[in-house]
Amino acid sequence: KKKSRKRRTIMKMKEEEKKTGKKGKRTMRQRKKKRNERGIKVERKKKRRKEEGKKRRKENRTEGKRLRETKVKEDEKEGERESRKAREREREVEMCVASNDT
Repeated sequence: KKKSRKRRTIMKMKEEEKKTGKKGKRTMRQRKKKRNERGIKVERKKKRRKEEGKKRRKENRTEGKRLRETKVKEDEKEGERESRKAREREREVEMCVASNDT
């Protein structure tokens, strides 16, 4: 029975290591496999970053919308206060006019 290619290459590298005392060179197949794995990792990283970016943009959008809504409400309250003050001033002016008439 023939040994698998992977085992054969590993054995070959070990033999080479014993002879020279240095690490054996990687085979073309191993380099290719590593490159592929790296590519896959990079793709995953890109995908993750893209998703994070999408999420961040969505959060910013909702945050901005919420802030705008609260600002509008505050402006409305401010407007009501202003109109109330104006009405009170008018009443005071009317009272002054009425008191001056007598």
